[in-house]
Amino acid sequence: MNLEKIAELFIEKIRKDYADDVALVVVMGSYIYKATHDRSDLDLYFVPKTEKGYQLGFTFILEEIGFDLWPISWQRLESIARHEERITSIVTEGKVIYSASQEDLDRFEKMKTIALDLSRKSDFAKKAKEVFEGSYKLIYQIQEAETISELRQHGIRFINHLGYALSLLNCNTVKRGRGRLKKELLDNRLVPENFASCYDTLFLSDDMETMKKDLSCLLKNTEKLIHAELDRYREKGSAENVLSGFYEELITSYNKIYHAAEVNDPYTALFAACELQQEIADVFQYMDLKEPDFPDLAKAYDPDDLRSLVISAEKHKHTFEDFLKAHHVPIRRFKDLSEYETHLSSL
Repeated sequence: MNLEKIAELFIEKIRKDYADDVALVVVMGSYIYKATHDRSDLDLYFVPKTEKGYQLGFTFILEEIGFDLWPISWQRLESIARHEERITSIVTEGKVIYSASQEDLDRFEKMKTIALDLSRKSDFAKKAKEVFEGSYKLIYQIQEAETISELRQHGIRFINHLGYALSLLNCNTVKRGRGRLKKELLDNRLVPENFASCYDTLFLSDDMETMKKDLSCLLKNTEKLIHAELDRYREKGSAENVLSGFYEELITSYNKIYHAAEVNDPYTALFAACELQQEIADVFQYMDLKEPDFPDLAKAYDPDDLRSLVISAEKHKHTFEDFLKAHHVPIRRFKDLSEYETHLSSL
C-alpha cells in the first residue's frame, strides 16, 4: 500500500477545493517512525477552519486496510496539548505535512512547545494522581470478572489507564502503545515495583486468580509511587506552623466520639473516629515529622461496646497533646469566659 499517495491525494483535494477550510494536516504513528508493514494504515488528522472543512473527514477501506481522515478542532487539540487526554503524542510526535499559512503552523508549534514543557513537574504529578484514581473502578471490575474474557477486556483498559497515569508522572506521553507500551513505560525514570512481572501476567497467564492478584499489586505499587512523588513536591513546614490552631479544632472530633458513646450511637462514633484519623494523616503530609504512635481508633471500635473506643480516644488525645508540647506548638485554652474576653480585647 502506498501510504504517501493517500496523503498526497488528500492534500491535493484540500488545495483544490478546501484551501480556505483546512488549517493543517498532520501524520503520526508508525508512518513517521518508518515502522510500517503490509497491513499498516496511515494515522492522519487535519484541523478544519470552517464547518465546510469538517466535510472532508471520513473513514474508508482500501485494499482491506482501514483509514480515518480525522477532523479535530483547534480547541480539542489545545486541550490534548495540555495533557488532558491520553493522546498528547499526536501533538508532540505529529509531523505537519500541510499548512494553510505560517500562522497556522506557528499555532501548532506553540501547542507542541506547551505539550513538551516539562518544567511543571508538580502539575504533572497532580494530574497523574487524578488520572490514576479512575483505576480503582477498573480494578474492581477486574476483581468481579467471572470469565477470563471479561478479565482480559477490563485488564487491557486498566493497563492503558495506568500507562497514561505513569506517563504523566514521568512528564511524558504514551507514544506508540500496545506492543511497545511495556518498554515505553520501563524506559521511564519512575516505574512501580515489580512492574514488568505484574504487567506480563495479563498477557502470558491464563490463571484468573494470579492475574487478579498481580494487577491489584500493580495498582498498589503505582499508587505508592505516585504518592511518593507528590510528597516530593509538597511544601513542608514546621510543626508549629502547620499545626498551629489545628488541635483546637480537632477537639470537636474527640467530643463527638465521647458523646456518641454516651448516647450509644455507634454510627456517629465510627464516622468521627475515622474522620479524626484521616484529618491527622492529611495534615502530617505537610511536615517532615512522622505521626506519633497513636492508638488505632478504627480498630478499637466495637458497636456493642463503645467504651474501648472512648479509652483509645482519650489515649489518642493525650498522645497528640504530648507531641504538640514536645514540638513547641502552643494550645490556646481559656479557663473561663473572662479569659476569652481578655483575649478578644487584645486583638
